[in-house]
Amino acid sequence: MSPVYKEVELHELSKSFNLDLKGNPSTKISGVNDIRAAGSSEIAFLFSEKGIDIAVNSKAGALVLRPEWIDKRLENRNLLLTDNPKLAMARIHCYLLDKQPEREGVSKQAFIEQSANVDSTAVIYPFVYIGKNSVIGKNVIIYPNTHIGSEVKIGDGTTIHAGCSINNDTIIGKECIIHSGTVIGSDGYGFVKDRNHNYKVPQVGRVRIGDDCEFGANNTIDRATFGETVIGNNVKTDNLVHIAHNCQIGDHCLIIAMSGVAGSTVLGENVTIAGNSAVMDHLKIGDNAIIGSQTLVIKDVPDGQVFTGYPAVDHRTWLRMTTAQQKLPELVKRVAQLEKELSSIKGSGEGSK
Repeated sequence: MSPVYKEVELHELSKSFNLDLKGNPSTKISGVNDIRAAGSSEIAFLFSEKGIDIAVNSKAGALVLRPEWIDKRLENRNLLLTDNPKLAMARIHCYLLDKQPEREGVSKQAFIEQSANVDSTAVIYPFVYIGKNSVIGKNVIIYPNTHIGSEVKIGDGTTIHAGCSINNDTIIGKECIIHSGTVIGSDGYGFVKDRNHNYKVPQVGRVRIGDDCEFGANNTIDRATFGETVIGNNVKTDNLVHIAHNCQIGDHCLIIAMSGVAGSTVLGENVTIAGNSAVMDHLKIGDNAIIGSQTLVIKDVPDGQVFTGYPAVDHRTWLRMTTAQQKLPELVKRVAQLEKELSSIKGSGEGSK
């Protein structure tokens, strides 16, 4: 299905996003496209000065670029100027997208317990279950085959895509997006071994999620053993991310695909965990820290540090280690040669006796 955009005049985009405008402020824009394919009613973005030649030949109704990239060949074009075209693209694209759902109201094929409170502006698709005493806020959209447990609270403007499971007592903030297949509030992994038997530790806590979060497809976020698993505001995860019980994830964190955070670990604010990485349990990852791709973190990471490797060390140390590792074949040969020369010296010394 093609995206649907609303129509605005260029001056509205300039004012809304504090962009300098050169050209006709009344130009109507009703779409976003690649700079090569954009038409006269669409806006396109230039991310490198090397693309000026492409921009000159583009049929886009408006171009967004850095002010120092302006070429004489663009003097008669509609231009929006910014120091960060990529950020402008993200914000303008969201602004223009028409996010209206395909249907309105509550489907007759949804099952909602009588004690649940669903706002009249919410959109509930077929085959959704909403449990006892749950509260669904304004303009919430819940797509088909989704299970909402009892005592769940979902904030205004949140969208839950098809096939999700939001289990009992979960609290989700405003303007969140939860992609298909994600499970929030399932039991944490708690077992105690006694010889040949594994005893389950009941998981009786819950998950609390802040505002403006987005979780990719097939995420799993476990409820706490006691208390809460907490996800802050503006946290964004990729597909196939696992957050274990009692974790505390600070505001503005990014967690990339196939990464996992083990139980009771605390992430500060603005932490980035790159793809296919693992953070062990009961650790603290400081504010603004970065965990590189395919990294195993087994100790605390200080504020603002970059850690990489298996197991993780600070990035500069890891670079020195990998540089040395590449020299190992040469070093092995040199050691073998030195051993041979040393043996020869010893042999000649014994012969002289």
